[in-house]
Amino acid sequence: EVADEVMEDASAPATKKNADANANANENIANGADEEATAAAATAEAKKPTRSKAATGVTVRAEVIEGLYAGQTFDLKPKSRSPCFIGRSAGKKFRDRGISMPNDGEVSTTHAKVEVKGGKAYYTDVGSTNGTLLNGQEVEPDVALLITDGMQLLIGA
Repeated sequence: EVADEVMEDASAPATKKNADANANANENIANGADEEATAAAATAEAKKPTRSKAATGVTVRAEVIEGLYAGQTFDLKPKSRSPCFIGRSAGKKFRDRGISMPNDGEVSTTHAKVEVKGGKAYYTDVGSTNGTLLNGQEVEPDVALLITDGMQLLIGA
């Protein structure tokens, strides 16, 4: 499972932190964890954008709380024209700006995206094979869900 938190951020980019978290996740996987669906909990608190010259944006904190990548935390920083992707792919856009879960067979290669619309973060299942569940209900593919405080998503259900 993954816990997500959305907050306004005026600090330096967390690219290295994301890369380190992904490297740790990949290292843990290499040590022989079981294949399971990955569940996500999302926390959202989008704040109004400021007009300062400092770089601001939305950060979604995703914590894997169950499954193959349990214990891993990712800070996603989607931009209005540059979403963050979640999937099994080990490609650069997943490793550097998204969540890469290459050893979880329940997660599609490109499973979902997190994007910003109107200063708020949204989760969209992009037509994955095994889908996504929100509160036990199947999420309709290609429909953006506003990420809210305490949201839990089962990815690769």
